[in-house]
Amino acid sequence: MEEMMNLMGSDLLGMLGENGNVFLAWTRQMLMIALIVTIVIGLAICFFGLKIVRVLTAIVGLVVGAVIGGVVALMIGLNDTALLAVIGVSAVIVAVLFAWLRRLGIFFLILFYVFGICASLVGVQPVFLLIIYFVVALVLAVLSVFWTTPLVIIVTGLEGGVSAGLAIASLAGLNQNVWIGYGISILIALIGMWAQFMMQSRKVGKKEKVYSRKVKEEVSRESEVEKARMMLDDEEDEEDVFEDPEEVKKVPKENDTEDDDIEIFNTEEL
Repeated sequence: MEEMMNLMGSDLLGMLGENGNVFLAWTRQMLMIALIVTIVIGLAICFFGLKIVRVLTAIVGLVVGAVIGGVVALMIGLNDTALLAVIGVSAVIVAVLFAWLRRLGIFFLILFYVFGICASLVGVQPVFLLIIYFVVALVLAVLSVFWTTPLVIIVTGLEGGVSAGLAIASLAGLNQNVWIGYGISILIALIGMWAQFMMQSRKVGKKEKVYSRKVKEEVSRESEVEKARMMLDDEEDEEDVFEDPEEVKKVPKENDTEDDDIEIFNTEEL
């Protein structure tokens, strides 16, 4: 295959003549730019897949919507401008739908990413492997409905790591040995998954602290209310005691005490 590509390249350069070197330099430059963009996007997906999952699902929605729109337009016999209009409208609608219905978008995201990872790492030959890839991707997509967060982190980490790793190996000229690219991909994927799990753990920790603080404030508020209620109850009990006529009779009066003292004094004088 590589020999055929080299022969085709040589024929093309021969046809271009003096402009062949310019064309070759431009092609290499575009390839480098494409690899750098792939690395950047792959690292973003690998390290921040869970945070940007709505963006990723919207992108998948654009692809799915475009395919659906194209099939429908061809089935009803549209072409040219009408075909493009239907494809565009369908792509936008499905993208918004996937971003809004988070679990639905994640389902298709996992389906596409797992299929792509298998195809990149194992290959597409023989053809029956495609069926196996699809079954594996479908099972994981269904499981993502129940275990959304861990599967999104694992799959986006792998997808981003594989994309960035293979691109880095190609950019560095190490793609002659495919295992070097695989090794770089797995290393980046593991680091990315670890980073995502750590960020998610901190996020959960912050939520738990906020919840704990709210609970403490609520308990403190209830305690203060209970103390105020008990104080009011004590005051009411005291008022009830002194309002009882029998209890009032038992309380000595100052005048009575003074009269008793006077009587005692007079008796002593006599």
